[in-house]
Amino acid sequence: MRTKTAITIILLMALLFGGETFAQAQLQIQDIQSQIVGSPDSAGNVQFTVTATALNPTMYGTEFSVQVQGLNSSGSPVTTVTLWGRIGGRETGTLTGQGSLPEATYSSIANWSQSR
Repeated sequence: MRTKTAITIILLMALLFGGETFAQAQLQIQDIQSQIVGSPDSAGNVQFTVTATALNPTMYGTEFSVQVQGLNSSGSPVTTVTLWGRIGGRETGTLTGQGSLPEATYSSIANWSQSR
């Protein structure tokens, strides 16, 4: 009886976490934007938030984490921010993260791109 219960638990865990892994791989980032939230501190650093709209096309709702890079006009990475959020199955939702950079460095970001 214990063996059957243990196998059932293992199979259920595999199905549960397998769905989350599948959902993470299928997540589609549609839009990434950032915004400064406050004045520069005494060292000249600004706090900023990064928000992404994302589509979860799978039937599994789960917590997502995605890394995005701020790129300068040459396409070189300036910073990386991890975005987090929960998106239900077959829904569009929002992922958010925060960062801090010198104001001049933040101003050099031309666009944001999902890290692969």
